[in-house]
This record gives sequence, C-alpha cells and structure tokens, in this order.
Amino acid sequence: MKIFLLVISVLLLIFRIKETPKHVSKSVYIRSVEKSVADYVGVIENQTEKENATMKVFSTIICIVIDLFYVWYYWYIGSKFQPLLALSVIQIVTVIISFVFAAKQGLYSTDVNTYKFRRWYLLFNVLIDYIYYPMAIYLLMTM
Repeated sequence: MKIFLLVISVLLLIFRIKETPKHVSKSVYIRSVEKSVADYVGVIENQTEKENATMKVFSTIICIVIDLFYVWYYWYIGSKFQPLLALSVIQIVTVIISFVFAAKQGLYSTDVNTYKFRRWYLLFNVLIDYIYYPMAIYLLMTM
C-alpha cells in the first residue's frame, strides 16, 4: 500500500507542478479555458444529442469518482501520518469546494466567461499542495 500511495503522491506532485502556471496566472488560465472550451465544442458538434447526453453522464461520473478518490487519499494519508492530519482535512475541504465551484459554473458550459479565475483560492490550493505532497512523499519513504 505504501508503494501505491508513494506513486500516487509523486504523480499528484508532478501534476501540481505542471498545472501551477495555469493556477497563478490569469492569462494562462484564460488561454487554457479557451482551448478546453474550443476542444469541447469541436467534440459536441460531431455528436448526436443522445451521444452528447451519454458523454455528459459518463464524464460526470468520472469527475465524482476522481473527487472521491482524492477524498479517500487525503483521509487515508492523514489517518496514517499525524503530522499531515490537519493538512489532509484542509485538502478534503478544498476538494469539496472545487466540486461545488464546478457544479455551480456548469461542467459543460461553452461560454468562456462562466469559468471564473479564483486567484486567492487557486493560490491557496497551490501552496497547500506544495507543502502537502513533499511531506507525504517524505513520510511514506521514511515510515
């Protein structure tokens, strides 16, 4: 289990490093959203209404499963390593807040303006991740 958690922690740290520019720069964030919306519009133009509805259901289920995995991961790490308990609770809260933000703005909006750049929330999340993942990797490697 430690190896699995270590691999997941390293992957999450790599993804955090890769996504950091998008979360600290509004212009990079807007370009990323515009590209994602353009890709989504390109996909839904070639689908029937039934295919589009099916895709929305499956992608919503996948998003929920991923968020549940994050909650489980943070809970499990926090329960195994007391130094990370408070940070794990913060991480779980940020996952829930992210889910609420996504649900409110609409996961399938084709309007770029519905995707708000929440500077302080994203910056807080980046900082917490840069503290959490290296600590989790260190604790997993030493214990």
